[in-house]
Amino acid sequence: MRAMRAWYDSALASDATRYSRALLGVLLVLWLLGQLFGRYATDLFALTPGYTLSNYYLWTFVTAGLYDNSFGVGLLNIAVYAAVAPMLERSWGGLSFVKFVAVTNLCVTVSIFFNMVACYAATEYEPCLYRAVCGFSGINAAFAVALKQKFGERPCVPGVRVLDLIKFKHLPMFLGAVSLLLWLVGRLGGKEAPLIFFGTFYAWVYLRFFLTDATTGVVGDLRPEFALATFFPDVAGVRPLVDFAASVVFTTLRSVGLFADVVRTNASLPSSNEDGSTATLLGGGTGSISNAALSSASDPYRSVADPTAERRRLLAIRAIDEKLAELARQPQNPLPFPGDASGSLVSAGPAAGVLDSSLPYSPEGTVPAGTAAAGHLSPAEAASSAALVAAALPSEEEMAQMEAALTQPATAAAAASPPAQ
Repeated sequence: MRAMRAWYDSALASDATRYSRALLGVLLVLWLLGQLFGRYATDLFALTPGYTLSNYYLWTFVTAGLYDNSFGVGLLNIAVYAAVAPMLERSWGGLSFVKFVAVTNLCVTVSIFFNMVACYAATEYEPCLYRAVCGFSGINAAFAVALKQKFGERPCVPGVRVLDLIKFKHLPMFLGAVSLLLWLVGRLGGKEAPLIFFGTFYAWVYLRFFLTDATTGVVGDLRPEFALATFFPDVAGVRPLVDFAASVVFTTLRSVGLFADVVRTNASLPSSNEDGSTATLLGGGTGSISNAALSSASDPYRSVADPTAERRRLLAIRAIDEKLAELARQPQNPLPFPGDASGSLVSAGPAAGVLDSSLPYSPEGTVPAGTAAAGHLSPAEAASSAALVAAALPSEEEMAQMEAALTQPATAAAAASPPAQ
């Protein structure tokens, strides 16, 4: 927790969070206007379908999701935003953060508008047209989806016995259930539940299929643990039914040319075993380098399942494989390995160039001292192997070159292919 607090303080003081700080100022100003001018501010900034149709208040499609006329709920939404938004902006980048907020906000308000108009057309109940809808709950629900994607299995409040059971993967389902329950018992306005449900859905769609990582070029996130079915309780066969319906829709849309980028870029990412080891490498083969050994510790919010971290880890493993294979081919640099007559750490045959999974690496990339003591390697051999492994690690410049080479072919291929109809 102390490391996260230090990281958060440094994030607020840096230019990497300037967009989230600017939006925080907008939220505070709109909330104050709602408290000072009441109904006048609500008519001007909230989404009222009747006024939008008759007076062309088109700007309310944007301002409705940022304006909150409720004192308590508005303060709570602003506090949650101030805690989460800087972290997401620093992790994604300013442009991706702004696009996520803008797309989610617009999709939520447009969906609510058309649902209210359809409700009036079906029932001729005038409050469907003239009931004001506003609030930041939809975007905060979208942030909960982003937290589920990044942290999943981590507890929301570590160290507290009861709250320790609520993990980040439960946040979207928890918010939806609480908002619906409070609305049914009359403790929460009827506008909050639709905002939360629409915000959750559109955030998942955007993060699942459209958000592009600016560093690696990975589009979306097709991991099974981020599937739509995971947003529902695992009771009475609900998840298999949702998973089947979502698979049918995805397959149908993909057959007409959609989601080509997300499928292509996610196909090269490695899958993770239950023990956290990387299972799939670029170019085929398997390895056993630990996720913790290659993940960055500079950002305590970065998840091991983050597509950016996965892509960097994959490139590092491939670079190590190539360098070790090159070193092993040199007669003056044999790599001793216990039980291998050739004395090489690199296995022969179809899997040549891939590290043997039984190699006893420590997280620092050195051979543990107990290996030499057990008679597998002499101290001199252990020191020689450790030096060769250290020499095989790629530099930052080499990593940047590999990332550029990895994304350039995909960009060229996309430019050469005709656009999907």
